[in-house]
Amino acid sequence: MIALSFLAVAWVVFVYPIFYGQVRFPVDFATPTARLANPELGDAFFAEYPWHTYLGERLSEGEVPLWDPHRLAGTPFASSSVTAVWYPPNWLYATGHTLAVFTVISVLSLLGALLLSYWFLRVMRLHPYAASLGAVGFAFSAFVLKWSAHDSIIGSVMWLPLALGGVQLAFHGRLRRGTTLAALALALSVLAGHAQMTMYVWAATGAWAVVALTATALAKGDAGARRRTVIRGVTATVAIFGLGAGLAAVQLVPLAQLSEFITRQEVSYLEVQVGSLPAAHLATLVLPDYFGSALDHNYNGLAINYIETALYAGLLTIPLAALALFRRWSSPLVLFLLVVGVVGFATALNVGSVGRIVYSLPLLSQTRFPTRSIFYIDLALTGLAAVGLDSLIRHRSGADVAVVATVTLGLAAATVWLSARRPPEIPGSYLVPRGLRALAILAAGLVVVVLAWRLRRTVTLAVIGLLVVVTADLWLHGHRWHPFHAARPVVPVWSDVGHLQSVPGPRPRFANTGTYWVFPNFALNYGLFSIEGYDPYILSRFVDLVSLAEDQQKKARLLNFVGYFQPQAFRSPIMDLLGVRSVVGGGDALPGPPAFVGRAAVFERPSAFPAAFLATCAEPVRESQTLARLREMSAGELRSTAVVSPSASPGAVPPPSPGSCRPGPEVTIERYAPERVVVTTPAAGPTVLVLTDAWFPGWHVRVDGRARPLLRVDHALRGVALPEGSHRVEFFYRPGAVVVGAGVTALSAIVLVGIWLVPELRRQLRARRPTPLSGPPPR
Repeated sequence: MIALSFLAVAWVVFVYPIFYGQVRFPVDFATPTARLANPELGDAFFAEYPWHTYLGERLSEGEVPLWDPHRLAGTPFASSSVTAVWYPPNWLYATGHTLAVFTVISVLSLLGALLLSYWFLRVMRLHPYAASLGAVGFAFSAFVLKWSAHDSIIGSVMWLPLALGGVQLAFHGRLRRGTTLAALALALSVLAGHAQMTMYVWAATGAWAVVALTATALAKGDAGARRRTVIRGVTATVAIFGLGAGLAAVQLVPLAQLSEFITRQEVSYLEVQVGSLPAAHLATLVLPDYFGSALDHNYNGLAINYIETALYAGLLTIPLAALALFRRWSSPLVLFLLVVGVVGFATALNVGSVGRIVYSLPLLSQTRFPTRSIFYIDLALTGLAAVGLDSLIRHRSGADVAVVATVTLGLAAATVWLSARRPPEIPGSYLVPRGLRALAILAAGLVVVVLAWRLRRTVTLAVIGLLVVVTADLWLHGHRWHPFHAARPVVPVWSDVGHLQSVPGPRPRFANTGTYWVFPNFALNYGLFSIEGYDPYILSRFVDLVSLAEDQQKKARLLNFVGYFQPQAFRSPIMDLLGVRSVVGGGDALPGPPAFVGRAAVFERPSAFPAAFLATCAEPVRESQTLARLREMSAGELRSTAVVSPSASPGAVPPPSPGSCRPGPEVTIERYAPERVVVTTPAAGPTVLVLTDAWFPGWHVRVDGRARPLLRVDHALRGVALPEGSHRVEFFYRPGAVVVGAGVTALSAIVLVGIWLVPELRRQLRARRPTPLSGPPPR
């Protein structure tokens, strides 16, 4: 109880502002002119807030948001893992209180990481105080704390201890419980939304399964017992990973389909090298602000942004980790943590050819920042520190104290050396006080360790003192990483945005020029429609098409952005094709005087095509030549001629007729909803109806109630061939991948329930079976 009480107090110390009404969210981003408390929290504001708000609005209406029509000319929403539509905690956003729910999920995720890591270390039979140290170090390490405002990352990594503990239980006689817990943990890690961290969680769980199974088998006395242990262990591991994948199939299957159509198909080795952690940043293991801090607006990291260098797990974890390697180097847990730590260092620093090997693997080749394998380093340090403290508590030998003291003195010397050789951009008045604080923490830790060794009757007080020092060290550095704020409106109300909302039409699109006058992704919050957006899963065909107006390939591939545009881009007929009606900003290339002037000028483009139009001609063009053909077409040609694939122009597609191609009559959009668009067309000859929204598998079309083939028109847009006459056309989104994934998830859930119910039903049937009488029958 003392250990759990300590964990509760530690959690409260880190999140206490929530108890007087503050939110753990960077609301200061809503005021661009303000000095930001932490400028590295932009993803929480620009990405996660709009996604969660949109998710909550659609769920409150009784709908699952499968498609997002507001950004990037339309993009899959539920198929994208980062939106975490299927993650159960995120369903709370349906209440409409985005800031409150974000804060609750954030602080409860920290609590979950704390308690689950404590539980795993207790499953490994570590002393409660040692397990508390490991839990505090894991939950409040630099990686978890720095990324905890990016809820998809902390949501993915917090389930790792549950997966490890479940594997351990499954291998030691508690097969059903262990399999269930581990499979649920792996599935929740997927559903939480960050693919790269999920891969790390699954890889670590697989490594632990190998190490734990090997240790369990070797502990058996004869070859037959070892063989049976290996068979049971392999079966349990396959069941864990199979059920985990099955439970998460509702996300995995659509995501696998989506990954084939995005710009980040594969990251080059050069990009991996650029994103690696410079070796000089290892100094932050000792002095975490050695290169300054984004919080103090003096960060001078080596080409890596501040939040990607989250490498600190507390000073005192290092000598205790060294003790674990000295005392229990052959322990399965120590071997596992050592392997994980070495892989984390080698991958983050791209040592030798590790980066080339790791990032040539499937799935990982679509990620870009090897620095995030720092997670393994913090995991290894805190886990080893827990083992080291367990050894110190149980043995309290002079050799243990000597190891801790030697490493502690070495860290003190390193602290003094680093403080003296500080980066030239960091003043001594900034770094020296932090060095003195580090020396004080090392001294306090060493004193407590000596007291634990010498005063055997008061070892509990000494160890609790050590826990307090470690927690205080992490709190002094990490608590302010995510400033708490008073809740206030996050979506700015600007007059120019109000003008954009008043533009008539079923789907008038806008774009920014010069800078982001309207924040990326905030079209979701304002109910606007844009060709811009910030998303790691941007459809490559859309980027190809918009790049004909202005090259956006590099920005989309490396920065996950499309937009903003230079004024000259709006002279391109591609902007007309995409229906860009309004431009926010300014420039000589924009037509006429602005239609509105507020915080920014808004220019109207009357040449923009309507959301849907009829083309009287269709020009079959081979895939490899489509973009070249579109580049040379004028706005009039784009309006009258649909460019289609030769194989995608069956029967009713009107053939090209040079000299006679003209724009078709105006159409009427009866309904424009995210997953359903209804268009009526007047009487005309054979035509192609073009809906200038992004094409993607899962969209279907019915003409007058009958299914028709959906065409991919103009490389990236939707269309359908219409026969002569007037028609009612319905485009609807019914992604088969989501349906298949949901079915596999449901089946896996049934299997999991059956694992628990079937043995219980068997026992009840045996209990009800009549017992045969023994002896002679009565007279």
